[in-house]
Amino acid sequence: MRDAGNVKTVLIDIDDTLLDFSESSKDAIRFAVEKTGFDLPPDIHPVFWKINSVLWEKVERGEIDKYGLYRIRWKTIFHAIGRDDLDGAVFEEAFYNRLSETAYPVRGAKEILAYLASKYALYTASNANHNRQRERLAKAGLDGFFTDFFVSSSLGANKPTAEFFDRCFERMEPRPLPEETVLIGDSISADISGGNAYGLFTVWYNHNRKPDPTDPALIPCVKVDSLEEIRAIL
Repeated sequence: MRDAGNVKTVLIDIDDTLLDFSESSKDAIRFAVEKTGFDLPPDIHPVFWKINSVLWEKVERGEIDKYGLYRIRWKTIFHAIGRDDLDGAVFEEAFYNRLSETAYPVRGAKEILAYLASKYALYTASNANHNRQRERLAKAGLDGFFTDFFVSSSLGANKPTAEFFDRCFERMEPRPLPEETVLIGDSISADISGGNAYGLFTVWYNHNRKPDPTDPALIPCVKVDSLEEIRAIL
């Protein structure tokens, strides 16, 4: 395990790291079903999760943008379950609006943010809409711990690109070195690959119990299964 060294700054992901995306998406699906009246199978969430993950990986690779994802997400899901008769755009609107309002904190999120903010300059590092992420953090009572909020829609670049991190570092005052900066997140493809490539100390929050990556470029400096474990590292 690589040592965290002389840490001055911490970047932390939002969805599925601080806010529980699984619970939020289940809530949003229930709401959209009630709103649209669409008859969906009760086990729709695993299908959503699989397809949504694939589409976000395409966003991270630059193959589509977020708006392209929103245009095809539910159309793709409905096709996968044999329901091409349903209007994906109508369902997406109801789903996305509800999703943007939900804020279920991950267990231990407030406690670990308080701990980190007492020791380091703390920033978000998120691929999403800036205003909506700020609103969701505020709703969850997690917004008061951050020095600034770095979100792709306002930075004009997505994780894992170097441009995303360039723009984060440009706004940090005083500006740390990459080797003095920690990135905490749940996504191997966005957080760990991007952070490793930029020379950050990467902490993989593997609460979904995903298999360890084998590609050296994707192996985190540290893996944790709970946010509480971060205290022993930083």
